[in-house]
Amino acid sequence: MAGAVKSYRMRASTIVPASVIGAKADRSVAPGERIALPQVYGDHLVSERLAIEVQASSKDAGENLSDDDLRDAVIDALMDLKPEEGGDGVPNLGVVREAVVEAGHMSKSQAKKRITADLRDEAWAELQE
Repeated sequence: MAGAVKSYRMRASTIVPASVIGAKADRSVAPGERIALPQVYGDHLVSERLAIEVQASSKDAGENLSDDDLRDAVIDALMDLKPEEGGDGVPNLGVVREAVVEAGHMSKSQAKKRITADLRDEAWAELQE
């Protein structure tokens, strides 16, 4: 792989060409799976809404996420929750924040600052459509 490499988390099943990852064969990547990709290719997948860039685990991770990327991260977290974590209705805000942090999108302090009940409710409503 040439150029800058970043970590991405797939939102949908994707086949990454061998030439992109420097492998002998194409690689099938499942939703939720993380993969290191050249930034140019990874950013293309993000623009097509097939992947989300995984932020570094630092104190400020997630600070620079756009509002759209933050909403997408919350939607992904909601989709990944097991039924026992989400309950029958809208999942607890703390559970959603924790899921976003565990997925590597942002630090715990950033999740507490940026993920509000309104954002969670908006993402939940989008999933119910």
